[in-house]
Amino acid sequence: MIRRLFFAVILLLCVGGGLAGIKYLQISKMIAQSQATVMPPATVSTAEVRAATWESMLPAVGSVTAVQGITVSAELAGKIVRIGFESGDTVRAGMVLVAQDISEEQARVRALEASEHLAQITVQRLKLLVVQHSAAVADYDQALAEHKQIVAEIEALNALIAKKSIRAPFDGTLGLRQVSLGQNLESADPIVTLQQLDAMYVDFSLPQQQAVLVQPGYTVRI
Repeated sequence: MIRRLFFAVILLLCVGGGLAGIKYLQISKMIAQSQATVMPPATVSTAEVRAATWESMLPAVGSVTAVQGITVSAELAGKIVRIGFESGDTVRAGMVLVAQDISEEQARVRALEASEHLAQITVQRLKLLVVQHSAAVADYDQALAEHKQIVAEIEALNALIAKKSIRAPFDGTLGLRQVSLGQNLESADPIVTLQQLDAMYVDFSLPQQQAVLVQPGYTVRI
């Protein structure tokens, strides 16, 4: 019994040693192969060094506003008899945008001009009579004052007529038309917006850590 056990132990030792030897040979072969493997050379490329300007961009959200912009409105009440623009038109300073009815004012001017002509004749006649001592100086002064008053009334009416031709105060681009032909305008009624787009304000905000990087003269791209 002991003899059989002895031979069994010897057999197991031989088998284990054989397996260990085989495994050792396999590992040795793998190590040898890895050492024999040659790594391919690294790929290297070259480029010419050139100077370039690097721009730092700070994106932001803002709004664009015209430097000069108004709502053109009526200064006096009156009926629209002519509209000289369309929505979106580009206009020059002094261009008539809306003409109001001035027929009544023109009739009054014609009547005053007739009165002014007669008053001027009266002044000239009284001036001659005063020189001839045939009229009182007071009469001449009264006629002269009446003549000046008529002239002033004519000038006031002409100024009123001019205000009823509503003009563009500066060059610019018009917005949407807010009036129609034949409409009766009241004082301060809006007619159209006018924006001068040659120069613009850009309003935007930046975080504090970025705001310190902005300097006068930097370019803003919209």
